[in-house]
Amino acid sequence: MKLQQQIIDQLSVCPNSSFAQLAVAFHAENRYTLSSTLDRMYDAGEIARTLRSGNYVYSVVERIDLASQPAEALTEIQKLELQVNRLIQQGYYRRAGTLCLELIKKSKSDPQRESFAVLRRNCIQSANRPYEKQWYLAGEYVG
Repeated sequence: MKLQQQIIDQLSVCPNSSFAQLAVAFHAENRYTLSSTLDRMYDAGEIARTLRSGNYVYSVVERIDLASQPAEALTEIQKLELQVNRLIQQGYYRRAGTLCLELIKKSKSDPQRESFAVLRRNCIQSANRPYEKQWYLAGEYVG
């Protein structure tokens, strides 16, 4: 079983676990490997982390498949999240980042706010990414 799935399973059983608690649970793993895996999962939006009394605590981000639900059953937050995902798929990262701010304002829990903040940060990074490098053949122009 992959380490990422094991971490998600552990956080499902024991939410709000600190790094020290996770290190005890995964004593066979290298601490650096565990730390880098947690960072990658946080950047991908799979887990949320909150600063409490000087230490980060980790929890699983709840994901719902919004596309399969009828429009009447969706809450305002879910509608906005669906719109953000569509904008990201279309490549409108700046607009998606702006809508993430609305999601952060309307969310009711810290892990949810944290996941939307990570999503916004990823949108901003994607928007600031330079376009594909263009090249040309150097030489005299004959035309």
